[in-house]
Amino acid sequence: MLLRSASVRGYSFGFNGGTHLSSSASLSVTLVGTQSSPGYGERVFDNLDGDRWHEAIARGAANAQAKLLEARRAELAPTWSGAARTAAKSLLCTAGPLLAASHFWLHGLWWAALPLILLAGISFYGVLSILHDLAHDSFLPSKRANAFFGKLLAPAVFLDFESFKKSHLGHHRFSQSVADPKRFGAEVSEEARHPDYRTAEHVPFFVVPWLYLGASLSYLPLRVRHVLYLVGSMMFMGLVLLAFGGDFSLPGRNWRSARQWASLSGSIALGALLYASSPTLLVLSITALLIGYACIFSVFAGHITPNQIYWLAARRATLADSFNVSDVHFGWLARWLGNGFADHHQTHHISPSIPCYHLDAAGAAVAADVAPFVAPPLDLLKPTHCALLFDNLFLSFTLTTSEAWNIQGDAAVRKIQRAL
Repeated sequence: MLLRSASVRGYSFGFNGGTHLSSSASLSVTLVGTQSSPGYGERVFDNLDGDRWHEAIARGAANAQAKLLEARRAELAPTWSGAARTAAKSLLCTAGPLLAASHFWLHGLWWAALPLILLAGISFYGVLSILHDLAHDSFLPSKRANAFFGKLLAPAVFLDFESFKKSHLGHHRFSQSVADPKRFGAEVSEEARHPDYRTAEHVPFFVVPWLYLGASLSYLPLRVRHVLYLVGSMMFMGLVLLAFGGDFSLPGRNWRSARQWASLSGSIALGALLYASSPTLLVLSITALLIGYACIFSVFAGHITPNQIYWLAARRATLADSFNVSDVHFGWLARWLGNGFADHHQTHHISPSIPCYHLDAAGAAVAADVAPFVAPPLDLLKPTHCALLFDNLFLSFTLTTSEAWNIQGDAAVRKIQRAL
């Protein structure tokens, strides 16, 4: 029996191995993106050859990338006009609602301010998608301009551009392996090798009640927990990302770097300007930014459902790992304001050099080619899809390793804990 372990930002997840695939096991490429998610999770191991994807899947990813690279040299190339339109949309849809919400709040019309704060928060998600593209040197035609505007924009969303860029490119380089800085599980721990290891027993005491509270929601009626998951994630997931969220985590940042402190100083200076203008505007802006971070969790979600393989070694990602990502949808407004960031995240992993304002066209260009191989999409506005993500995420923290994970070789997937 193989025993593996990994951790979340220093807190260990245990993995207890089960049945293994032999080297002579038959491999089939029959996973279709439209099939049910539980069916995909149960059969995804059949598409592995040791620590690699089946050759046919690798070829499918290579063909999709070749098509996108050819289009990237023509109609999908970064443009100044496309970048200007996208930036104007995101910045106006962030600043405008915040100014209006501040006005309403100061006049006691809080009920009119709340939807505007939510709108600004979703627009901050779009701003973060622009910063993400700047880190990939894909938003603007000029590499120097991408770096300049990235450094200018990052303090406005409480980030340091160079640190964010380094961490995020590491995510692409080691996607879903223990070396991936953006995944839940990044270290090997001897302690976590025991089959009865339970993550919730090895995290800070103040985190434990929240993990068990989240796990308890899985026993509620489906539509009730759907509402609680959506509302709760908007309220709290931004703080969770600031604590544990890879590129966004405050404890995970390199505070020995002068550049990190310089960026923080820029964030504080911007906050001081907002405070001087209106303390209310500052508070509402911070609230909206946290909502934007919560929306970014939808991008994380595409990596952490029971449909995703977790690699239990410091394995360098291959192009076929692009298919080990689920596109995540949560409505047309988030798709538009978020520039299709989570909606086409799998396409982005195939070709990171395509800017967000071309992702709709890029996704459509390769949709038929990738359909037989990709992980099923997740629509958080559908109760069963939302429960698939959150039920199993919370329960994997509170159950033992052997209860929570299926392991074969160096690959692991979360077990489906609740029939939907």
